[in-house]
Order: sequence, then C-alpha cells, then structure tokens
Amino acid sequence: MSSLPLLARAILASVIVCFSLAACGDDIQYQAPPSRPSTGNPAATTAPTPEKIPTHTSDPFAEEGEPPKPEPTPAATTADDGEKLWYAGKIELDPTTVLPPTWTLFISAGYPPEGRPPVLSIPMKGPLEFPLNFELRGKNKAFPDAKVDRPLVLYAILSEKGYVLAKEGVYFRTTATSTLPLETKDAVIVLKKP
Repeated sequence: MSSLPLLARAILASVIVCFSLAACGDDIQYQAPPSRPSTGNPAATTAPTPEKIPTHTSDPFAEEGEPPKPEPTPAATTADDGEKLWYAGKIELDPTTVLPPTWTLFISAGYPPEGRPPVLSIPMKGPLEFPLNFELRGKNKAFPDAKVDRPLVLYAILSEKGYVLAKEGVYFRTTATSTLPLETKDAVIVLKKP
C-alpha cells in the first residue's frame, strides 16, 4: 500500500510536466514573426532586384547563368493524335479456353505493372475469328485526359455482358504483358481462362 502514494505522485508529476511543456509550446506558437530591418526604401524589400530574378524557368534548381533546359513534351501531343498508332498486334485463343455464346473483348494498354488505370482501350464484339488483329490508336483513349507518355503493358478482358465491371460483367482477364515500347507493332496477347 505504501507504494501507491509514490505511484500517484509519479503520475501527477508526469501530468504536470506534460501540461507545462504544452503551455510553453502555445506561447511560442503565438509569437509574432521576426521583423526585417528597414533599409529606408520600401521598394527594395518588396521586389527582387533585376540581378536576382532567375533567367531560367524550367528547372528551379539550375545554377545561376545555366541555360534553360527544354520542357519535356509528352509523346501524344500532335494535332493528329487520334490516328497515331501506339500499339498493334494479334490476339490468340488458347485451345483449352471455351468462350461464352456472346461476349465482348476489351484490349487495353495501361501503366505498369498491372495496366491500371487503362490509357488506351478498344472493345470488340464477338463472335470473331482468332487470331484477331488489333490496333490501339490515339483515338482509343480510355479517358479524355489519358496521356500516352511512357511504355505501357497490354492485356485483354473478356466480358459476357459487354462492359467491364469486376462484380458483374467480367468473364476473365489475361495477365498483363511485360512493358512494351511505344509504337510496338508485333504484340501478342493469348486469351486463356485461368
């Protein structure tokens, strides 16, 4: 029993120390920021002098006097972007895979490693004959603001319902290919039900 008052005193001391430290922090937080010494000319403290204005805009970490570096341009910025061929190839059907009576095949290209989110995508309604040739062009963007700015992975989704929803329409999805360079024209995707 004699250790209980000692324990109570230790807890009380801890609480007092915590509140004291918190109170000190509040005083520091409410202090005004330090003032700058006045040079007598208000314009000198509000605007940078001409020699202090950076001459480059593309790289904020460039050294003074270093020439500006060109801005990176995304690969898909041309006016005829819609007809730009990004990927082409064929879809092969594994002989052990049985297709449902009605289906839609979505061929997509997306960001590695799994292809999500899709950048390019085209639907193809079955029945179709395999091997099936495909092309993914700029006009096949999955979303209006999708950018083709780096190598992508390809995959296919077979849907019985004609749309891609994980809980309803997907019959199966192929695994993504390895990352393929832009403008690959000999890609191969094999449809095989897992």
